[in-house]
Amino acid sequence: MDNGQEDNARQQASALPVNPFVPLADIPADAWRALEARAIEPNGYYLADWELAVNRLAPGLTDVSALAAWTDGRLIGLLPVIPLRRAHRLPLPVLVNADAYGTLSTPLLDRDDARVAAAALFAQARQAGARALVLHNVSLTGPAMTAMHDVLAEQVIAVRVITAHVRASLDATRPAEDVLRDGLGAKKLKDLRRLRNRLAEHGDVSFHVARTPTDVASALDTFLELEASGWKGKRGTALQQRPG
Repeated sequence: MDNGQEDNARQQASALPVNPFVPLADIPADAWRALEARAIEPNGYYLADWELAVNRLAPGLTDVSALAAWTDGRLIGLLPVIPLRRAHRLPLPVLVNADAYGTLSTPLLDRDDARVAAAALFAQARQAGARALVLHNVSLTGPAMTAMHDVLAEQVIAVRVITAHVRASLDATRPAEDVLRDGLGAKKLKDLRRLRNRLAEHGDVSFHVARTPTDVASALDTFLELEASGWKGKRGTALQQRPG
């Protein structure tokens, strides 16, 4: 981006309306889903259907707030947040991304207005009184972080990496047998096969992938029933035992 483009991005960001953050439940789901499709970097944990369900039903994870950037009636940036006091019981003026059972906190930024969206989110956090914004899990080299880093650099605000690690991943291009042996070791793999043979004594053992909405719903119901039949059901903590 050249100097003219940078100036234009700053001007656009300053022209956006900046309001104190709002309840996450007040973000229109249709606008949210449209942003998902345009996001410069996807985040499955911040999909509207998932996050709104967690925000409505999950014990201890409800009533989340949102930093939201809009332009011309279009949602261009979104980050669910909670105060640091709620996240870590520290009474400091800091906002933290809301973790909805997730391991990724990358904000949703419109690919065509990523810097403008990031600038608006930061301005909104600042107006709400936050002195810092903590993102627990975000790619340091992804396009969303690049946009945020560029905006903060223009504002002469430092980005501090508290800790970093290389995320584990599975190389699905390798033969399954090799992956299992390397990941589990020969002894563990042998033990698992012994257990599978024991299970086969009670009936056929097969694996299926649920791909259609109907199949996924059926598989989920089966999982919930199995979970409720075990120790979680006895403790009253199975998902099936919770309303919603």
